[in-house]
Amino acid sequence: MGEHDEESYCVNEQTTSTKSMAKLEPKLITRVISFADAIERRQRFTAMMEPFGDIDWAFHDVVPAEALPVSYDDRIAFQTGGSVLSPAERSCAASHLTVMREFLDGSADYLMAVEDDVLFDPTAKFAAHVKFMQLCNLDFYKLYARFFVPSRFIANIGRLAFYRAQWPTLGTQCYVVSRAGARILLDNAAANGGLTKPIDDTNDSYWSTGLPIVFPYPFPLMEIAYPSSIHAGRSLIHQRNAELVREMRRPTRLDKLKLSLRRRTADRGLRGFDKELARSIARNYHELHATFHG
Repeated sequence: MGEHDEESYCVNEQTTSTKSMAKLEPKLITRVISFADAIERRQRFTAMMEPFGDIDWAFHDVVPAEALPVSYDDRIAFQTGGSVLSPAERSCAASHLTVMREFLDGSADYLMAVEDDVLFDPTAKFAAHVKFMQLCNLDFYKLYARFFVPSRFIANIGRLAFYRAQWPTLGTQCYVVSRAGARILLDNAAANGGLTKPIDDTNDSYWSTGLPIVFPYPFPLMEIAYPSSIHAGRSLIHQRNAELVREMRRPTRLDKLKLSLRRRTADRGLRGFDKELARSIARNYHELHATFHG
Protein backbone atom coordinates (compact mmCIF):
# COMPACT_ATOMS: atom_id res chain seq x y z
CA MET A 1 0.00 0.00 0.00
CA GLY A 2 2.82 2.36 0.84
CA GLU A 3 4.11 2.19 -2.74
CA HIS A 4 0.93 3.64 -4.28
CA ASP A 5 0.38 7.34 -4.76
CA GLU A 6 -2.80 8.99 -3.57
CA GLU A 7 -4.43 8.95 -7.01
CA SER A 8 -4.04 5.17 -7.32
CA TYR A 9 -5.14 4.28 -3.81
CA CYS A 10 -8.08 1.93 -3.64
CA VAL A 11 -9.50 -0.29 -0.92
CA ASN A 12 -8.15 -3.82 -1.33
CA GLU A 13 -11.20 -6.07 -1.36
CA GLN A 14 -9.16 -9.05 -0.19
CA THR A 15 -8.04 -7.24 2.98
CA THR A 16 -11.28 -5.42 3.74
CA SER A 17 -13.69 -7.63 5.59
CA THR A 18 -16.59 -5.26 5.91
CA LYS A 19 -17.88 -4.57 2.39
CA SER A 20 -20.10 -7.62 2.20
CA MET A 21 -21.71 -6.89 5.58
CA ALA A 22 -22.43 -3.18 5.13
CA LYS A 23 -25.61 -3.05 7.19
CA LEU A 24 -25.26 -6.12 9.40
CA GLU A 25 -24.50 -5.67 13.05
CA PRO A 26 -20.95 -6.92 13.54
CA LYS A 27 -20.09 -9.34 16.32
CA LEU A 28 -17.35 -8.09 18.65
CA ILE A 29 -15.46 -10.12 21.22
CA THR A 30 -13.12 -8.61 23.81
CA ARG A 31 -10.16 -10.48 25.22
CA VAL A 32 -8.25 -9.07 28.18
CA ILE A 33 -4.61 -10.15 28.40
CA SER A 34 -3.72 -10.67 32.04
CA PHE A 35 -1.53 -12.83 34.25
CA ALA A 36 -3.58 -15.63 35.78
CA ASP A 37 -2.41 -14.71 39.29
CA ALA A 38 -3.09 -10.96 38.91
CA ILE A 39 -6.05 -11.19 41.28
CA GLU A 40 -6.30 -7.48 42.19
CA ARG A 41 -6.09 -6.37 38.57
CA ARG A 42 -8.70 -8.88 37.48
CA GLN A 43 -11.06 -7.88 40.26
CA ARG A 44 -10.69 -4.22 39.36
CA PHE A 45 -11.22 -4.91 35.65
CA THR A 46 -14.28 -7.06 36.31
CA ALA A 47 -15.84 -4.33 38.45
CA MET A 48 -15.07 -1.76 35.74
CA MET A 49 -16.91 -3.85 33.12
CA GLU A 50 -20.16 -4.20 35.07
CA PRO A 51 -21.74 -0.91 33.86
CA PHE A 52 -21.06 -1.82 30.22
CA GLY A 53 -23.72 -4.50 30.22
CA ASP A 54 -23.82 -7.38 27.78
CA ILE A 55 -20.32 -7.35 26.27
CA ASP A 56 -18.70 -10.62 25.19
CA TRP A 57 -15.44 -10.34 27.12
CA ALA A 58 -13.12 -12.71 28.94
CA PHE A 59 -9.64 -12.78 30.44
CA HIS A 60 -6.90 -14.42 28.42
CA ASP A 61 -3.93 -15.71 30.40
CA VAL A 62 -0.54 -14.30 29.44
CA VAL A 63 1.27 -16.69 27.10
CA PRO A 64 4.89 -17.53 28.01
CA ALA A 65 7.72 -16.52 25.68
CA GLU A 66 8.40 -20.19 24.87
CA ALA A 67 4.93 -20.47 23.28
CA LEU A 68 5.48 -17.64 20.78
CA PRO A 69 3.51 -18.80 17.72
CA VAL A 70 5.98 -17.34 15.20
CA SER A 71 9.72 -17.77 14.80
CA TYR A 72 12.19 -15.76 16.84
CA ASP A 73 15.98 -15.65 16.57
CA ASP A 74 18.20 -13.35 18.64
CA ARG A 75 20.60 -12.87 15.76
CA ILE A 76 17.92 -11.90 13.26
CA ALA A 77 16.33 -9.51 15.76
CA PHE A 78 19.69 -7.90 16.49
CA GLN A 79 20.64 -7.57 12.85
CA THR A 80 17.21 -6.21 11.88
CA GLY A 81 16.19 -4.03 14.82
CA GLY A 82 19.46 -3.46 16.63
CA SER A 83 18.51 -5.36 19.79
CA VAL A 84 17.35 -8.73 21.00
CA LEU A 85 13.95 -9.04 22.66
CA SER A 86 13.56 -9.85 26.33
CA PRO A 87 11.50 -12.84 27.48
CA ALA A 88 8.82 -10.38 28.67
CA GLU A 89 8.68 -8.75 25.22
CA ARG A 90 8.41 -12.15 23.55
CA SER A 91 5.70 -13.16 26.04
CA CYS A 92 3.74 -10.00 25.27
CA ALA A 93 3.97 -10.76 21.56
CA ALA A 94 2.99 -14.38 22.15
CA SER A 95 -0.10 -13.26 24.08
CA HIS A 96 -1.35 -10.85 21.43
CA LEU A 97 -0.63 -13.17 18.50
CA THR A 98 -2.30 -16.10 20.27
CA VAL A 99 -5.39 -14.01 21.02
CA MET A 100 -5.62 -13.15 17.32
CA ARG A 101 -5.17 -16.78 16.29
CA GLU A 102 -7.94 -17.91 18.61
CA PHE A 103 -10.18 -15.10 17.35
CA LEU A 104 -9.73 -16.39 13.80
CA ASP A 105 -10.68 -19.88 14.94
CA GLY A 106 -14.05 -18.51 16.08
CA SER A 107 -16.91 -16.78 14.27
CA ALA A 108 -16.74 -13.20 15.59
CA ASP A 109 -16.23 -10.36 13.11
CA TYR A 110 -14.02 -8.15 15.28
CA LEU A 111 -11.64 -8.60 18.17
CA MET A 112 -10.88 -5.95 20.77
CA ALA A 113 -7.58 -6.87 22.42
CA VAL A 114 -7.08 -5.16 25.78
CA GLU A 115 -4.42 -5.28 28.47
CA ASP A 116 -5.51 -5.24 32.10
CA ASP A 117 -3.72 -1.98 33.00
CA VAL A 118 -6.35 0.35 31.53
CA LEU A 119 -9.24 2.40 32.82
CA PHE A 120 -12.21 2.79 30.48
CA ASP A 121 -14.12 6.02 30.06
CA PRO A 122 -17.51 5.12 31.60
CA THR A 123 -19.23 6.82 28.64
CA ALA A 124 -17.29 4.78 26.05
CA LYS A 125 -19.37 3.07 23.36
CA PHE A 126 -17.22 0.29 21.96
CA ALA A 127 -19.95 -0.93 19.62
CA ALA A 128 -19.93 2.54 18.05
CA HIS A 129 -16.21 2.27 17.35
CA VAL A 130 -16.78 -1.10 15.69
CA LYS A 131 -19.59 0.39 13.62
CA PHE A 132 -17.16 3.13 12.60
CA MET A 133 -14.71 0.46 11.42
CA GLN A 134 -17.44 -1.37 9.54
CA LEU A 135 -18.82 1.67 7.74
CA CYS A 136 -15.37 3.03 6.92
CA ASN A 137 -13.78 -0.26 5.86
CA LEU A 138 -11.07 -0.34 8.53
CA ASP A 139 -9.29 -3.53 9.54
CA PHE A 140 -7.02 -2.11 12.29
CA TYR A 141 -8.04 0.62 14.72
CA LYS A 142 -6.23 1.75 17.85
CA LEU A 143 -8.22 3.02 20.80
CA TYR A 144 -5.11 4.18 22.65
CA ALA A 145 -1.73 5.58 21.62
CA ARG A 146 1.28 5.22 23.89
CA PHE A 147 3.00 8.27 22.39
CA PHE A 148 1.94 11.46 20.66
CA VAL A 149 3.35 11.27 17.14
CA PRO A 150 2.94 13.27 13.90
CA SER A 151 -0.53 12.49 12.58
CA ARG A 152 -2.91 13.64 9.86
CA PHE A 153 -6.33 14.92 10.92
CA ILE A 154 -9.13 13.12 9.06
CA ALA A 155 -12.49 14.40 10.34
CA ASN A 156 -14.70 15.08 13.36
CA ILE A 157 -17.83 13.26 14.41
CA GLY A 158 -19.28 15.53 17.04
CA ARG A 159 -16.77 15.77 19.88
CA LEU A 160 -14.62 12.94 18.49
CA ALA A 161 -11.70 13.68 16.18
CA PHE A 162 -10.10 11.00 14.01
CA TYR A 163 -6.48 10.86 12.93
CA ARG A 164 -4.05 8.68 10.99
CA ALA A 165 -0.64 8.33 12.60
CA GLN A 166 2.42 8.94 10.43
CA TRP A 167 4.74 7.23 12.93
CA PRO A 168 4.18 4.15 15.10
CA THR A 169 2.13 5.23 18.12
CA LEU A 170 3.23 2.09 20.02
CA GLY A 171 1.36 0.52 22.90
CA THR A 172 -0.94 -2.50 22.81
CA GLN A 173 -3.25 -1.38 25.59
CA CYS A 174 -6.35 -1.52 23.37
CA TYR A 175 -6.96 -2.01 19.65
CA VAL A 176 -9.60 -3.58 17.41
CA VAL A 177 -8.97 -5.81 14.40
CA SER A 178 -11.24 -7.36 11.82
CA ARG A 179 -10.67 -10.92 10.67
CA ALA A 180 -8.73 -9.64 7.67
CA GLY A 181 -6.67 -7.35 9.91
CA ALA A 182 -5.80 -10.19 12.29
CA ARG A 183 -4.60 -12.36 9.40
CA ILE A 184 -2.42 -9.56 8.09
CA LEU A 185 -0.86 -8.85 11.49
CA LEU A 186 -0.17 -12.54 12.09
CA ASP A 187 1.40 -12.94 8.66
CA ASN A 188 3.48 -9.80 9.12
CA ALA A 189 4.83 -11.00 12.49
CA ALA A 190 5.85 -14.31 10.93
CA ALA A 191 7.46 -12.85 7.79
CA ASN A 192 11.15 -12.33 7.06
CA GLY A 193 12.51 -14.62 9.75
CA GLY A 194 9.82 -14.01 12.34
CA LEU A 195 9.46 -11.51 15.17
CA THR A 196 12.25 -8.91 15.22
CA LYS A 197 10.69 -6.03 17.18
CA PRO A 198 8.27 -5.67 20.13
CA ILE A 199 4.72 -6.49 19.11
CA ASP A 200 3.45 -2.90 19.29
CA ASP A 201 6.19 -1.74 16.91
CA THR A 202 5.54 -4.76 14.67
CA ASN A 203 1.79 -4.08 14.46
CA ASP A 204 2.32 -0.36 13.85
CA SER A 205 4.71 -0.88 10.91
CA TYR A 206 2.11 0.23 8.36
CA TRP A 207 4.71 0.29 5.58
CA SER A 208 4.94 -3.50 6.03
CA THR A 209 1.36 -4.39 6.94
CA GLY A 210 -0.46 -1.97 4.65
CA LEU A 211 -2.77 -1.21 7.60
CA PRO A 212 -3.05 2.52 8.37
CA ILE A 213 -2.93 3.48 12.06
CA VAL A 214 -6.29 5.20 12.63
CA PHE A 215 -7.27 6.36 16.11
CA PRO A 216 -9.88 8.60 17.78
CA TYR A 217 -9.34 11.40 20.23
CA PRO A 218 -10.23 11.66 23.07
CA PHE A 219 -9.25 8.05 23.70
CA PRO A 220 -11.98 5.94 25.34
CA LEU A 221 -9.48 4.72 27.93
CA MET A 222 -6.34 5.66 29.81
CA GLU A 223 -3.37 3.62 30.97
CA ILE A 224 -2.95 2.93 34.68
CA ALA A 225 0.59 3.34 36.01
CA TYR A 226 0.94 -0.22 37.26
CA PRO A 227 4.49 -1.62 37.46
CA SER A 228 5.26 -3.47 34.23
CA SER A 229 7.33 -6.59 33.67
CA ILE A 230 7.94 -5.62 30.05
CA HIS A 231 11.05 -3.63 31.03
CA ALA A 232 12.48 -6.32 33.29
CA GLY A 233 15.71 -7.99 32.36
CA ARG A 234 17.29 -5.01 30.61
CA SER A 235 20.73 -6.00 31.89
CA LEU A 236 20.40 -9.37 30.14
CA ILE A 237 19.39 -7.62 26.93
CA HIS A 238 22.41 -5.35 27.10
CA GLN A 239 24.66 -8.34 27.82
CA ARG A 240 23.34 -10.31 24.85
CA ASN A 241 23.56 -7.27 22.58
CA ALA A 242 27.19 -6.78 23.66
CA GLU A 243 27.91 -10.41 22.72
CA LEU A 244 26.28 -10.10 19.33
CA VAL A 245 27.88 -6.79 18.40
CA ARG A 246 31.22 -8.62 18.37
CA GLU A 247 29.84 -11.13 15.85
CA MET A 248 27.66 -9.07 13.53
CA ARG A 249 26.73 -5.52 12.76
CA ARG A 250 23.75 -3.57 14.02
CA PRO A 251 21.59 -1.75 11.45
CA THR A 252 23.74 0.94 9.87
CA ARG A 253 22.85 4.55 9.29
CA LEU A 254 22.12 3.62 5.68
CA ASP A 255 19.73 0.88 6.87
CA LYS A 256 17.93 3.41 9.06
CA LEU A 257 17.70 5.90 6.20
CA LYS A 258 16.22 3.22 3.95
CA LEU A 259 13.62 2.39 6.61
CA SER A 260 12.81 6.07 7.04
CA LEU A 261 12.38 6.43 3.27
CA ARG A 262 10.10 3.42 3.20
CA ARG A 263 7.95 4.86 5.97
CA ARG A 264 7.79 8.29 4.33
CA THR A 265 6.89 6.76 0.97
CA ALA A 266 4.13 4.72 2.60
CA ASP A 267 2.86 7.81 4.39
CA ARG A 268 2.63 9.75 1.14
CA GLY A 269 0.88 6.79 -0.47
CA LEU A 270 -1.81 6.93 2.21
CA ARG A 271 -2.94 10.46 1.34
CA GLY A 272 -5.56 8.90 -0.90
CA PHE A 273 -6.67 6.69 1.98
CA ASP A 274 -7.05 9.81 4.16
CA LYS A 275 -9.35 11.40 1.59
CA GLU A 276 -11.40 8.25 1.15
CA LEU A 277 -11.77 7.84 4.92
CA ALA A 278 -12.93 11.45 5.21
CA ARG A 279 -15.47 10.82 2.44
CA SER A 280 -16.71 7.65 4.17
CA ILE A 281 -17.22 9.57 7.40
CA ALA A 282 -19.09 12.31 5.53
CA ARG A 283 -21.35 9.77 3.77
CA ASN A 284 -22.20 8.06 7.04
CA TYR A 285 -22.01 11.10 9.29
CA HIS A 286 -25.57 11.10 10.64
CA GLU A 287 -25.56 7.37 11.43
CA LEU A 288 -22.14 7.59 13.07
CA HIS A 289 -23.05 10.69 15.06
CA ALA A 290 -26.17 8.98 16.38
CA THR A 291 -24.17 5.86 17.22
CA PHE A 292 -21.44 7.72 19.10
CA HIS A 293 -23.50 10.47 20.70
CA GLY A 294 -27.09 9.25 20.69
